[in-house]
Amino acid sequence: MALQNNAALLIFVAITFCAVSVSAKEFVDGDAKGWAVVPSYKTWAKDKEFSIGDVLVFNYKKGEHDVLRVNKESFESCNALSPLSTNESGEDIVNLMEPGEYYFICGKPGHCQDGQKLSIRVA
Repeated sequence: MALQNNAALLIFVAITFCAVSVSAKEFVDGDAKGWAVVPSYKTWAKDKEFSIGDVLVFNYKKGEHDVLRVNKESFESCNALSPLSTNESGEDIVNLMEPGEYYFICGKPGHCQDGQKLSIRVA
């Protein structure tokens, strides 16, 4: 009986995992423009629905930008001193694994102030 319950649980987990992984979406920040100094990220994110399991991709020329995940206060003030995480590869992938607000800025001098910042809500 215990073996049947374990098998049923494994099948349930496998089906759930497949359903989540099939519905996950990939969002390329800024679309063809990529991650750059353009004040359009609020507009870009406005009509998108982000869910747990989705992926954000930040494309940019390595060394010219970076992607810092920050808290709300640092986002609003463009403070790059205490990021929650830092990405610098030029092809950064951020997995959205928890619901809530996510805040990203470029830490290069002046970039955030010029509009290179993104906030999204994950349902």
